[in-house]
Amino acid sequence: GSLEVYIDNKLYKSQKLVKGKATIKLSDLSSGNHELVAKYTGNDYNISQVNNTVYVQPKAKIKASDLKIYYTDNGKYTVKVTRGGKAVEEAYVTFKIAKRTYYVYANKNGVATLKLAKLAPGKYTISAIFDGVKVSKKVTVRHILTLKTVKVKKSAKKIYLTAKLNKKLKGKPVTFK
Repeated sequence: GSLEVYIDNKLYKSQKLVKGKATIKLSDLSSGNHELVAKYTGNDYNISQVNNTVYVQPKAKIKASDLKIYYTDNGKYTVKVTRGGKAVEEAYVTFKIAKRTYYVYANKNGVATLKLAKLAPGKYTISAIFDGVKVSKKVTVRHILTLKTVKVKKSAKKIYLTAKLNKKLKGKPVTFK
């Protein structure tokens, strides 16, 4: 015999039984409640039909944005995890950045925060993953000091270097070595 699965009164899939078993995966269903009817179309078993209601959760969404920080900042990268417009409490979010993987639980508002400690200046791609949903964004770590290339003649007796500091370092001493 065969197993026939109906979703919302429409034939979803039919599968022949092998050694008395058949497996049908329920994928690509929209979120919400669905009426499920499983029928056996053979005559060697007593049960011929089972009815049930299946609830499919809405797909999770991850809200994230690009981040720009300075090297000395111990920046934080945050994402918000929702499902059906509601925050997912204690979502276990996986972050991947700079060939490293981190795991963070979201708070009661669905916000997961990763501390970005000591990333070297440069551009990175950060990925946040939850329940099969992946979002990738850019993290830019800026230098705290910029210095123009200076050409020095061998006959020079003095060299003047001008450094441009970010706002956080204004008024603090800078030493050139």
